[in-house]
Amino acid sequence: MDKTENSFFLNQETYESNFKQLIYQYKNIRNAIQFGIILPFQLPLPDCSIVSFKEDNYILSYFFSHIEQEKKYTAGDLEETGQSFRYFSTRVEMTFFSEKYYYLLSEFELSNVFNLLLETLNFYITAIQINKKI
Repeated sequence: MDKTENSFFLNQETYESNFKQLIYQYKNIRNAIQFGIILPFQLPLPDCSIVSFKEDNYILSYFFSHIEQEKKYTAGDLEETGQSFRYFSTRVEMTFFSEKYYYLLSEFELSNVFNLLLETLNFYITAIQINKKI
């Protein structure tokens, strides 16, 4: 996967190869709502990992990829002539697959979907931390 692109991992090709079998096994999915976030740390998961959780009327799916970033550390220097350093973090594509058909989502509904995805991601990260004893 080209890490320089801003597009989401989930597209028609990756849906067919990575998601279709899971989704049709459990649900009659009509919509997919996606959000991308960058965590301020790197999770101890293989690059390009996919984790999904099924519920009664929807599936929550997470695609984890490693990204390398650069940050300038100025230590209070007003001229910003500080030292640059590289660090690694994890980008997460959170996808809400729903049986419900959404023609137009209100800001409130979108916020609820995002909060559900984020809450489940936090539970998963906590489970990783307990398992890895970080």
